[in-house]
Amino acid sequence: MDKTFDIPEDEATERRQAELEFVSSAYTQEEAWVENCSSEACPKISRRLLLPQSEQTDSTFEPIEVLLTLTMPKGYPVNEDASIEVNASITSSSSPAMLKVALNSLPGLVDFCRSAAADCAGSEAVFPVLARGDEWVAQEWPEILEGNVMLDKESEVAIHVNESEAGQCNLGRRLIYSHHIIAKTKRKAIGDLGKHYSLGGYFKIGWPGIIIFEGEEEDCISFVDEIRGMRWQHLVVRGEQKIPVEDRSKLESIRVFPNEMVELGEGQMSELAEICRGAGLNDLFLTSMKIYKDNENTKDGKIDQDEGIPEPQARWNYGSLVHLDHWNDKKGYRKWLRKAAEAAGCDLLLKECSSGGKKPIIFVGIMGDKENVRRILKRWRTSRVDVDARGAPCLERMLTVLIEGSLHSSFCASNKSEYVRNMAREEKIRVDSESLGEILCNIGGTEWANALTNLLK
Repeated sequence: MDKTFDIPEDEATERRQAELEFVSSAYTQEEAWVENCSSEACPKISRRLLLPQSEQTDSTFEPIEVLLTLTMPKGYPVNEDASIEVNASITSSSSPAMLKVALNSLPGLVDFCRSAAADCAGSEAVFPVLARGDEWVAQEWPEILEGNVMLDKESEVAIHVNESEAGQCNLGRRLIYSHHIIAKTKRKAIGDLGKHYSLGGYFKIGWPGIIIFEGEEEDCISFVDEIRGMRWQHLVVRGEQKIPVEDRSKLESIRVFPNEMVELGEGQMSELAEICRGAGLNDLFLTSMKIYKDNENTKDGKIDQDEGIPEPQARWNYGSLVHLDHWNDKKGYRKWLRKAAEAAGCDLLLKECSSGGKKPIIFVGIMGDKENVRRILKRWRTSRVDVDARGAPCLERMLTVLIEGSLHSSFCASNKSEYVRNMAREEKIRVDSESLGEILCNIGGTEWANALTNLLK
C-alpha cells in the first residue's frame, strides 16, 4: 500500500483509541462499554440510557432502557466522509403503555445524535454525540411524555362530547412546539391539513418550529392527531384554549387569525410575537417558552386585548456571561450565536473590550429563561461554530462560563428590551471597559461587572 495512505490511517487508529479510552474512563461498565477495540473490525461504543416513565403510569414500572450504539468506520475521524454511525434500540421496558411512545421516539433520538456527528465530520465526535444523547433524555424525552399526556386528554374530550348539544360548539386554539420544521413535505402538509380542517393560523419554520392555530375544537384535535402521526424529532402541544360558542354560526365572527395556515420564515419569531400581541393571544404565544400565566381574564378562554404581550425580556430572570478566547471567523461566529439565541427565544449581548494586550477580550451574554439559556450553552459546546488556523470548521474549545444564574433584580422587574437591543447593535460591539462595566452591571448586577474587572487585572 502506498505510504501516503498508511500515515492517515495510523493517525486515525491512534485518535480512535484515545476516544475509546475516554469512554472506558468516563463511564462505568454498566453505563457504557466498548467492543472490537483491538481487532480489525470497526470499534463500537454502547451507551445505556434510562428513560423515566410518565407519572401517569404505575410507579412500580422501571425506567425504559435504551441502548445507543456508536460505530467508528474506517478512516474516522481523519476522513470527513467517514462519519460516526449512530443507532438505538430498546432493550427493556416493563410498561406496555409507554413502550409504543418510546419506540416512536427513537428516530428522534437517533436524528438528534446524528446531527452532532455530522457537525463533527473530520474530527472526534464521540463526546459530542454522547452528550447529545444525554441532552435528549434530560430535555426532549420529558416533553415527549408531556405531549403524550396532552394527547390522551384531548382524545378523552373528543370521546365525551355531548351529542345533545349539536347546536353548540367550542372554538379551539393550540400552540405546538417542534424541535424544527424544515422539510418541504411537512410544511406542505401543515398547510393542506389546515385547509382540510378549516383551521387558520401561522407556522414558523426553522429552529424551533412553532404552529399556532384556531378553529372548531374537534378539528383542532384531529389536526393534532394527524400532525403527531408524522415523524418528528420532537413535537409537543404546549398551549391550548377552548372557548364555548352557543351558536355554531357565530364561530367565524370570533376568530382572530386568517382562514388559512400562513408560513413564517426562520427569522420571524418576533413577527409571530407581534401578530399574537395584536390578536390578544398573549398568554398562548408565551407557552412556546413555557411561560404560563394564571390570568382571571382567561377563565372563559378569552384574553383581555388591552393587556398586551409584555416584552419577553421583562419576564426573564436567568442569564449566562461567557468569555471567548478568540473568534477566527468573527462574522460567521456572530451569525451562529444570533441564530441560536433567536431560535431559543433569548436575548444576546456581544461585546469586545480592549485589555491593553494584542487582542480584545470577548464577552457573550445570554438572557432568557433557565432552560433555554442552558440549551444554547449545550448546543454551543457541541457545534462547529468557528474555523481553525487552516480555515476548517471546528468546535469551540476555549469557552469559559464566567457567571450563570439569576439576573439582577432591577433587570427582571423592569422592561429592558430596548436597552438590550440598543446595546446589542453590531456597530457598538467594541466598547471601553467603563461602558462595558455599566452594561454588565445593569444586566447581571455586581457579579457580572466583577467578572469583567477580574479579567482586566
